[in-house]
Amino acid sequence: MEIKTVTRNLNFDEETRNSSSPYRVRYGDPSAFQILKVICNGDGETQIFETDSSNLPSYKDSIHFLADKIGNSFNIRWRGEAASFMKRVD
Repeated sequence: MEIKTVTRNLNFDEETRNSSSPYRVRYGDPSAFQILKVICNGDGETQIFETDSSNLPSYKDSIHFLADKIGNSFNIRWRGEAASFMKRVD
């Protein structure tokens, strides 16, 4: 099984330290792999998300998310269509 892995290191807003800028996850052609894995690293924590490539829009080459800092952790908010199919797996 072909897995495409994208890693994003999160940087929280210097002013509020609570929210990040939007992040882009570029996956290219979804027919070139079976699983998209997104690894998000921030403040010493790692969260991993996955989806089957058949869930990814073929008319686009990327999906987007925001990250919110919550205490010593963070929360990922997938934007647009990605919100319904990205699942946390860690």
